[in-house]
Amino acid sequence: MRVLLMAMGFLLVAGTLSAAEPNVFPYDEFAQFAHQMPGEDVGGVKMVAAFLKAAKPGETLDLAKANFRIRMADGSIAPMRCDVLPAKAEDTANLADRKRIQMGFTHKLWIPKDPEKYKGAALLNDLPQGYLEIQFPLPPREAPAP
Repeated sequence: MRVLLMAMGFLLVAGTLSAAEPNVFPYDEFAQFAHQMPGEDVGGVKMVAAFLKAAKPGETLDLAKANFRIRMADGSIAPMRCDVLPAKAEDTANLADRKRIQMGFTHKLWIPKDPEKYKGAALLNDLPQGYLEIQFPLPPREAPAP
């Protein structure tokens, strides 16, 4: 749980490099806590949803400027899918999305859940440092021992 909180805190800052360089988050650090999260099948690939919003009220997230992508260990780049959430919570049947929309989240970024394939990769974006607020679904609670 401590690793999960540390990783989420790191993602809240959305990187440590200057605005001229992309924000980088090592996939291996994401994988340390992602194995606990429920994944969803998206187009035949197991993914984890990350809910996004601009950290400052009134600002909007521009997906073209964000340029979410994964840099593979071999240097190749793959774009990441990011969906715009409905403006109104009642416009979605998905309860998890509805809750996040009520909290002000505007986008859903899909991160692949495959630590072997993405070993050594990095999650990248081109937003200014501290621009994003990111929230992941909590891992399922463990049932108490009988």
